[in-house]
Amino acid sequence: MPKVAECARDYLNHLERDYTFDDVILMAKKQLKLENEAIKNNTDFIFLDTDLLVFKIWIKEKYNKEIDWIEEYLNSSTDKTYLLCDIDIPWEFDALREHPSPTDRLRLFEAYKKQLNNYQLTYHVISGNTEERMEICKQIFNLL
Repeated sequence: MPKVAECARDYLNHLERDYTFDDVILMAKKQLKLENEAIKNNTDFIFLDTDLLVFKIWIKEKYNKEIDWIEEYLNSSTDKTYLLCDIDIPWEFDALREHPSPTDRLRLFEAYKKQLNNYQLTYHVISGNTEERMEICKQIFNLL
């Protein structure tokens, strides 16, 4: 199954300073480019680790801004199915994750759910342990 990786992780792992707003915009553009390339090369199904919805929420959270071209993209991006991971598994440290508190995790989960509903995007909340989550995903995409 074709997969588009999260370019932000690689970008930030190689950045030797704190990231800026301009870095986030650059990462969003790179992510969109990777997605568009994958769409051109695959006619059936691609798996995106992330897309511009993540950048929309990241930019709103960190900089309290909205970006017109991201809004336009999300308004026209109706052919996706999102998997929204619940916060029911324990937090695992990752140097790139910025919001470890349960309160922040719940707030961000609700922000994603709100935006998915606002854009009328198809989504499924995925919960349970790793095996249960994988089984739910397989059922959603008929990958059994």
